[in-house]
Amino acid sequence: MAISSRGEPRVSFNLIDFYHNSSRLLGVDSYALTARQVGEIAAELRRGFETAALKPPAIEIVPFEKAVDAYSRMTDGVAKAKQVLGFRFDKSTEGTSDESKGN
Repeated sequence: MAISSRGEPRVSFNLIDFYHNSSRLLGVDSYALTARQVGEIAAELRRGFETAALKPPAIEIVPFEKAVDAYSRMTDGVAKAKQVLGFRFDKSTEGTSDESKGN
């Protein structure tokens, strides 16, 4: 689980599930750090993933058009992986605004 909060600083989670999953809670107050310090932390994390000391969660990339289905799978407890919405862009219009396309 990744938690990022800009407004409300309080978060909640099921403590029993947390223990049963042998989960760990790690945190960094990046707001109090410089960009260089955040970069150093990111480099350490990268090394952890490269050496397999850290393992990323399983993900399933779901087309944006199926976002409602992905949400339903998550809320119904059926999804076996994190649902990540994917967006596809037509290469002929990528990086152009509506004005430059004549719309």
